[in-house]
Amino acid sequence: MSKTKYIKVRDCIYYSKANGRSFFNIKCPFCNSQIIAYTWSLSGVGKKCPDCGAKVIMDLGRASFEVSKTNKK
Repeated sequence: MSKTKYIKVRDCIYYSKANGRSFFNIKCPFCNSQIIAYTWSLSGVGKKCPDCGAKVIMDLGRASFEVSKTNKK
């Protein structure tokens, strides 16, 4: 079974850094853990939550992050 939640980009903390090191600090909607995700990674393969395994990807059409969780970690 798969669950999907959306987090608005404006609700996350963005850290602008040089040389491709900009990242977002995202709070996982499933387990409330902090996910540190580089911007370049979110638009590509995404980032997994270190605690529950939920996958975060950027949804540019909605200006949000799509967080999906399956029964697998």
